[in-house]
Amino acid sequence: MAKIIRATVTGETQAGESKDCTVRALANVTGIAYSEAHYLLETIGLRETNSGAYFSNYHKAYLQAGAKRIAFFGKKGVLRSKTVQDKTVISGTYTGMTFETALRHYHTGRYIFIMTGHAVAVINGQIYDTGARRAGRRMVAVFTF
Repeated sequence: MAKIIRATVTGETQAGESKDCTVRALANVTGIAYSEAHYLLETIGLRETNSGAYFSNYHKAYLQAGAKRIAFFGKKGVLRSKTVQDKTVISGTYTGMTFETALRHYHTGRYIFIMTGHAVAVINGQIYDTGARRAGRRMVAVFTF
């Protein structure tokens, strides 16, 4: 049986909304209102109500909200990024990561974890989400605020 990690805090949500994990994660990690996060993802991230968003779209919205990309993961590992003279440079391949491993590695600070098909806010080790996730779910990216 797969190990499950449960959310510790529900945080910002909105009744009647679905497929809004990118909105909830942004609202919870930044402390802005759900409606403001929704608007930002709708206008910059090209997200429609009750529809999920594509990484390339919400990535732009997260950066505008003040996020910094600290890790991108792929099938063969992770590419770390850094900013040099206002340009993002991606370099180095590292071992990939699961949700459980990411929680151990990024435990102090404010993060948005992007997993395959889902986004969660993690603030000082507390998971802000509406349910439970498999511990072995693969990470796609990590943003910090």
